[in-house]
Amino acid sequence: MKIDIYVSEKGNSLPRYGLLRVNGPVSLLPSGESWAYVRSGDTAEFHLPEAVEQEIERRGIWAHTFGEGAPPSGSV
Repeated sequence: MKIDIYVSEKGNSLPRYGLLRVNGPVSLLPSGESWAYVRSGDTAEFHLPEAVEQEIERRGIWAHTFGEGAPPSGSV
């Protein structure tokens, strides 16, 4: 599956990434943050866990702050 990769420009010390289906609406990314497009690619290229790919297929998005462990229950 083709995805677009975004990174939050919120200024956090830990990067927050958002993955959207190609041409998906940026409005799906968490609000309150400014998102910058990084690049597009295929999920196979990034060796994403199956659960992440399934969430992108189901919801069109997956976002996570790396380095903080698992996201809280119910968050994207």
